[in-house]
Amino acid sequence: MQIIQAFKQSRKTYGSPRVYHQLKAKGLKISLNKVARLMHNNGIHAHFSIRHKQAKISRNTANFANNILDREFGAAAPNIKWVSDITFVWTRQGWLYLATVIDLYSRKVAGWSMSANNNTALVIAALTMAHTTSQNNNKYYCILIKDQPTELMSIWHYSRPITSPKV
Repeated sequence: MQIIQAFKQSRKTYGSPRVYHQLKAKGLKISLNKVARLMHNNGIHAHFSIRHKQAKISRNTANFANNILDREFGAAAPNIKWVSDITFVWTRQGWLYLATVIDLYSRKVAGWSMSANNNTALVIAALTMAHTTSQNNNKYYCILIKDQPTELMSIWHYSRPITSPKV
């Protein structure tokens, strides 16, 4: 069957529209709906993986902070240890990035920020919200060191007591 041959030639990545165009280019007279129906009836479907864009970071710009939590994710009191992470969500307008700061004592979100850009301003905004809403009187903040250099640099710049964060 020529549909199976075209599908295998694509390394099992073509769906019915691409297989249809490949068969049409070979001169075979068949409709798109028939290709789709035959592929469905034979259990043929495209295999694909989602690729994520990697941020390009210069690793020689500054020294990174040490991992002072050392995998101790408990806290004796509120606002002593915070952790931060960024996730992304696909929306109709494109990717939306969400940065959160969680207090390890209560396990509640202390601050968050959303942006169309994944940059240091996103992390700083989440940390600023956590700082203002927590009424933290501690002189030092204990932040989990991240594996992402941009987030790490944001945390490193913010880890000192400040009144208005500067990126």
